[in-house]
Amino acid sequence: MNNCKNIPDLKGKVAIVTGSNSGTGYGITYHLARHGCKVIMASRNLQKLATAKQDLLKEIPAADLEIAELDITRMSSIKAFSDKITCEYEKIDFLTNNAGAGDYRYIKTEDGLEENLTINYLGHVALTTRLLPVLKNGSRIVNFSSLGYKFFLKNDLDVDNLMCDDESKYNQMQEYCKAKLCAILYAVRLQQEFEKRGLSSKVFVCHPGNSRTDLMKKENTSPVLRTTFNYLIAPIMKITGMSQSLYDGAS
Repeated sequence: MNNCKNIPDLKGKVAIVTGSNSGTGYGITYHLARHGCKVIMASRNLQKLATAKQDLLKEIPAADLEIAELDITRMSSIKAFSDKITCEYEKIDFLTNNAGAGDYRYIKTEDGLEENLTINYLGHVALTTRLLPVLKNGSRIVNFSSLGYKFFLKNDLDVDNLMCDDESKYNQMQEYCKAKLCAILYAVRLQQEFEKRGLSSKVFVCHPGNSRTDLMKKENTSPVLRTTFNYLIAPIMKITGMSQSLYDGAS
């Protein structure tokens, strides 16, 4: 956790971290809370959020943590969450668009959208847009991306046909990498819009590196990829120093 030693005192600041019940989101919440920031922990599973909050309080007893239900794949959930936030807060200092995953199976959300692209990109665009009233005064927005798009995205990005609507053509890695590239392009465009309007908020994109989280252990990853990664690739990366803890990835 050496990378976080320059984080200033964040007392009086408020942050939202999506996907904060585990993995990198948990690590981000840890660092923010440890430096005095109030963190709104957002995820679709309130039970896991409650457990994560209790675990964090054991590490940081004085942490100011609030849990809130947010399913980034459901527009109704995004609306309910953002309406609550804009009603209760005048400003959100940090928005961390961290939640992400995807399934090896082709799944459509209740809004008729392909789930992988939604959870890794579209949902966070909708969330950020709805939260703009409290993000326009020097706030910091961070989109989580991945360098994987450079190595695994096979085709050029078709901006006119982003959504995969053909199950036979669905590929988990391709849709994931597409979403992560879109997250970068969206950040660039949003920053341009802030500057055009003379607003002081900033938009950033980060790649957390090869962090040791449970992401590749979940059942939404194909059995072959899950087994290969956890029993071959992950151990090699850990031994060779090519991976890092979730806390280091978060910092």
